Parts: sequence; structure tokens; C-alpha cells
Amino acid sequence: MSDIFDLEQQIMDCWRIVDDIKILEEAVLDKEQSHNDTGNVLIGLEYLYQLKFEKLFATFENHCKEYHQYRMFYEMNQAPEIDILDSRIAKSPKKKGKGNRK
Repeated sequence: MSDIFDLEQQIMDCWRIVDDIKILEEAVLDKEQSHNDTGNVLIGLEYLYQLKFEKLFATFENHCKEYHQYRMFYEMNQAPEIDILDSRIAKSPKKKGKGNRK
């Protein structure tokens, strides 16, 4: 089971695509790579990031599921909220005011 830090790490890992694209851009602009090599790199990046995003989304779904399970458990095991002040007022005897004297 993963925790929220795993989710955060996977999100940050997916942001690395920006760095990977910059490296590829530099290689293409510097004419260090042929069109064929560039195409192969792009196909590899596509596959790699498809896997990363699938893993990230699975982790996200698990966290959502756990959150809703905990929330449902918490809500089912809580006593109804009672305003303590209101319940004390309702139970206390009414005091007679100055205008209510007999």
C-alpha cells in the first residue's frame, strides 16, 4: 500500500517529462540526432510516460478509495452532533424574571 508521499513522488516524477523534452530539443536543434533517432526517442518517451501516468493514476485511485472508506467509517461511528450548550439550556429549569413574580 502506498502513502500520500508516494503519490507526491509519482506526480513529481511525471513532471520530468519537461526536462526530457528539453534534452531532446537541444539534441535536435544542435543537429546531433537524425529524424529517425528523434522519432525513436519520442516513441520511447511516449511509452515511458504512458506507464508513469498509469501508475500515478492507479495510486491516486487507491488514495481516493481509502479516503472515502475512512470517511464513511468515521461518519458511521460518530455519535450525532449535539450542541452541548443547547442541551443544557433545554434541560435547565426556567428562571423566573422580575416580571413573572406572583
